[in-house]
Amino acid sequence: MNANHLQDLRSLKIIYSALMLGVSFFLIIVVFLNQQVGPFTDNDPFFEQVLLGVSNLMAFSSIPLGLFLFKKRTAGIAKLSLPQKLDSYRSAMIVRAAVMEGSAFFFVICYALTGISIFLIEILAILALMVYFFPGSNRQAEELKHDIREL
Repeated sequence: MNANHLQDLRSLKIIYSALMLGVSFFLIIVVFLNQQVGPFTDNDPFFEQVLLGVSNLMAFSSIPLGLFLFKKRTAGIAKLSLPQKLDSYRSAMIVRAAVMEGSAFFFVICYALTGISIFLIEILAILALMVYFFPGSNRQAEELKHDIREL
């Protein structure tokens, strides 16, 4: 493996870390604001229930969709050359991470609006899922269908 491919794999880790840090920093800011100022909307039970329903529907539909799109984009990856594998893997990984990030940002906004702690639990669950799918060396080798010693 040449240095260019190694740099590509490192850049994937950096991109993925940036996506997770973006959600984490936004969450920290919103929690701080919520502690200082309180929720941004008045206590409206109907609005809170609608947001809870929409957010759960979004999570239960978009996250499996992101995982499905990842599997679909990497279906024939074992037959490709390493540069083609990296291109396919990069795009599939970014799609999967972006879908999870989008759900997490929506949960953060819902928490900012309502102050309901269930949204915090859902954000932490999505962050845990993002940590699980972090493109470490073993995961990259497994998902690229490539020998780990070469990576």
